[in-house]
Amino acid sequence: MALAEERRVWFPVLFVLLVNMVTGVSSIGVNWGTMATHQLPPDNVVQMLTENGFTKVKLFDVDESIMAALIGTDIEVMLAIPNHMLLEMSSDPDAAISWVESNVTAWYETGGVNIRYVAVGNEPFLQTYNGTYLQATLPALKNIQRALDKAGLSHHVKATVPFNADIYNSPESNPVPSAGDFRPEIRDLTLEIIQFLYMNDAPFTVNIYPFLSLYGNDYFPLDFAFFEGTKKPLRDGDFVYTNAFDANLDTLVWSLNKAGYSDVQIIIGEVGWPTDGDKHANVQNAWKFNQGLIRHALSGKGTPARKGNIEFYLFSLIDEDAKTVAPGNFERHWGIFEYDGKPKYTLDLSGLDDNKGLVPVEGVKYLQTRWCVLDPKARDLAMLPDSVDYACSQSDCTALGYGSSCNHLTAEGNASYAFNMYYQVNNQGYWDCDFSGLAMVTDEDPSDENCQFQIMIAYGYSWSLHGKMLDVLVRTAGDMSVIPGKASYRDRTQEFFSVAERLKKSFSSANNAASSSGNSVGGGGGGVGKAEGPRSAVAIQSEFGKRAAKIGYGIHQTSQKLAKLAKLAKRTSVFDDPTVEIQELTAVIKQDITALNAAVVDLQLLCNSQNESGNISSDTTTHSTTVVDNLKNRLMSATKEFKEVLTMRTENLKVHENRRQLFSSNASKDSGNPFVRQRPLAARAAANTSPAPPPWVNGAATSSQLFPSKQTDGESQPLLQQQQRQQQQQQQQQQQMVPLQDSYMQSRAEALHNVESTIHELSNIFTQLATMVSQQGELAIRIDENMDETLSNVEGAQGQLVRSRDVID
Repeated sequence: MALAEERRVWFPVLFVLLVNMVTGVSSIGVNWGTMATHQLPPDNVVQMLTENGFTKVKLFDVDESIMAALIGTDIEVMLAIPNHMLLEMSSDPDAAISWVESNVTAWYETGGVNIRYVAVGNEPFLQTYNGTYLQATLPALKNIQRALDKAGLSHHVKATVPFNADIYNSPESNPVPSAGDFRPEIRDLTLEIIQFLYMNDAPFTVNIYPFLSLYGNDYFPLDFAFFEGTKKPLRDGDFVYTNAFDANLDTLVWSLNKAGYSDVQIIIGEVGWPTDGDKHANVQNAWKFNQGLIRHALSGKGTPARKGNIEFYLFSLIDEDAKTVAPGNFERHWGIFEYDGKPKYTLDLSGLDDNKGLVPVEGVKYLQTRWCVLDPKARDLAMLPDSVDYACSQSDCTALGYGSSCNHLTAEGNASYAFNMYYQVNNQGYWDCDFSGLAMVTDEDPSDENCQFQIMIAYGYSWSLHGKMLDVLVRTAGDMSVIPGKASYRDRTQEFFSVAERLKKSFSSANNAASSSGNSVGGGGGGVGKAEGPRSAVAIQSEFGKRAAKIGYGIHQTSQKLAKLAKLAKRTSVFDDPTVEIQELTAVIKQDITALNAAVVDLQLLCNSQNESGNISSDTTTHSTTVVDNLKNRLMSATKEFKEVLTMRTENLKVHENRRQLFSSNASKDSGNPFVRQRPLAARAAANTSPAPPPWVNGAATSSQLFPSKQTDGESQPLLQQQQRQQQQQQQQQQQMVPLQDSYMQSRAEALHNVESTIHELSNIFTQLATMVSQQGELAIRIDENMDETLSNVEGAQGQLVRSRDVID
């Protein structure tokens, strides 16, 4: 009986152990991207990874704060070298050695970071890159591997290359996995990389996205994208495929088999499903795909062509609101966690369907509970479309797109969503909820069941600094708590609240007075005596906010015009040169930058007078200074970009002229101005002789030398007269073209002169802005020093209060 009970106790335990051995729970990895405007504290994220059982993480760059958080954990790490570094790594072995020393050796040590792979690039053979990284990838891979060998790490750290699944395919005539092979134009190069990986016992890494197959093809069967079976399976000989993932992966397996590498290790570097930004991107489909993938990959069944566990990295960990949306709006919504670390859906990482769920990121701090929405009292909506466009260009409005979670909102709702995203991304700055008077701040949540209006997380250096000071103040207040029977001082808490309430009412009345001051005339000086100070401060600050918002919007519009001008200026063809359009747009942008520069100077003067008045708080002074500094830097960047575009335009004009002088028959080598031509054809108009045309020109006189024919003397005379008439006609046509050419070249000369003059004026503006920014930087340094001094004083005051309490005790 006891033996039977013991067997009943141990059998489930052994079963779980066997399941874990077979399913390989430890093989689940996740991609951790950092392209977000507000990132979660790495320590908190690493704790969440550990608690959820993630044992592998793939990083797209080396972030020191993330690497420090991973120290001492057992999480395997794959570090990535960005594509833009491939050329340097391929051409300079020392650069590869330096990178390995700084990013691998420095973190890989006993008790350090468990670095397992180095990903050389990310999908470098992607077709949309048009071969940019084809020749740099293999040399970079070799140099990184040699650097790992030199560091003595190659036995544990392997170099690999994450490829996109578009490097292999099956022909349209036979679209089955067994017909798959690598793309012909890159096959040889791909096989060289595979051979190098195989020789160094490194895995072949591939990114597979069934969602993209569905996204790019309306006829793609929806059920084939998931793992629950399909009504129309794909048959390939004895193999039957019920999902796109297996079919895609086995196409790679067959491609490797044909190349003679049937046993090379395969890692799925990226695989996942987005939750927003497309009609098929939602929480339900993301859960169905990712849960089905985990269950399938950890089952040990593998694919029809390759059995066993599938090692993979889910894409991705957390949403990234700063990613490019060029592939689609869904690019910012791949995370299985929200931007604030909350799980989007229940996901069992064990593959055993125990509905364990996911542990969220703990200790997340948020900004204040308030939102920015369209003011229902706003009447002049002429600026609304441009304001919404500006807000979305500076934040994430992808949830408003077709098929997305907030696509059902009204026009007013769309504007509110755009305003709020801009407001939150900019840390709820009071000047960031204005939009020319169209927006207002509210404490009523505008979210609905399907569309969430975010409140951004509060994390960063400034928050840490303020938090530290706040902790000191809290501790000080705690030390001042009343000890019954021992403290004789008076508790003035209620008095403090009373004073605060009176101040609140005072400022409220001041605001009302400021708003109604324009309607009252006369009334005597005595009626406004006491309210003059507070009212002026409020009015000045309101004026400052409006001016700053208009300048910021103006810089944005100018940047858009600059982008258009840059496209026009990049045209290098003489026959497709929109000179008039470029000149008009240049004049407009020049006028805009000059006006914006004057507006920034005026705003600086207003800020100075506001700071010197003494009627505003130090926090307001700091905010105003920061806003002006930011606007100066943005305008200086736009001015610099404008100057670079004009410089490029100047070079193109000179190239055009060189081409015309090279190929035009009336070019004058003696002209001092390259855009002012003389008239050599007119000077030769009276001459009866002209250079003989080349023998390959139709009707050339020397063609008879190439194709001789018999002619009599009578026949040759009319032929000579005919040739002379043709030459005279050509000279007349060329003479008629001279005035047009002169006019054209004169316009080109004027264009070049205008461009050079504008560049000179921009240099003066740029110098002026640089001087102002430099002066502003000195003020910022003084502010930082004052903050440090304040913190030191508060801590000293705390010590004095503690000692005073001890004396009283």
